[in-house]
Amino acid sequence: MTVYQPKTPFSKQRSTARARIGEQVWDRLKSVPGLKIVEEERARIALVDNYLDDLTCQELCWRIDAENQRSEAYTEGGIDERRTSYSCNFDRWEPFVERIDSGIADLLGLRHEQGETMQGQRYEPGQFFRPHPDFFLIDEPHWDGVLASGGQRTWTAMVFLDAPLSGGATRFVELGMEIRPKPGRLLVWNNMAPDGAPNPNTFHEGSDVVMGRKHIITKWFRENDWI
Repeated sequence: MTVYQPKTPFSKQRSTARARIGEQVWDRLKSVPGLKIVEEERARIALVDNYLDDLTCQELCWRIDAENQRSEAYTEGGIDERRTSYSCNFDRWEPFVERIDSGIADLLGLRHEQGETMQGQRYEPGQFFRPHPDFFLIDEPHWDGVLASGGQRTWTAMVFLDAPLSGGATRFVELGMEIRPKPGRLLVWNNMAPDGAPNPNTFHEGSDVVMGRKHIITKWFRENDWI
């Protein structure tokens, strides 16, 4: 049983264009040296260890700490109690950030314009992000704004910058699978099923950090241009 049952069934949200994006990116990723396929049948999920080096991870952690504020989510009030982390949006045109930002887009073979602003997040002990999708729900009030700003989210790329002493895994709740934080580890997944409809198997959570801190960066890609 899925954690969310939409008013408009996912089966009626198919998209040939999104299906094509999914296939193209997945085919490209499978040729990346060192890439490990975590899941392919129920969802397309893969990871690459040591994607970012230690110094780059440390610099990103420092920038997140310097700029962070309480994380928001797509709700009417902005703040969602299911998400208790801190976050910041990076300046995508700043040279250090642009190198990382464009590198992720190039790895996936997506146009830079499809990528949202890269976000940094920090989780303190006791903080979490409860199960949620990265794709947008078409029955929600913000859907019209989503269409006007690039459409549905197709792919997510996340890089763990450090590892808490305990807790903090990214858990795909429908798959019974979790990915543990490891400095420099890139995790990518397709938010769409092979037919281009939102894939409920990609519902995931940032599990509670028990000891230490967790820093990550997240990059979301739309089906059309975001900028």
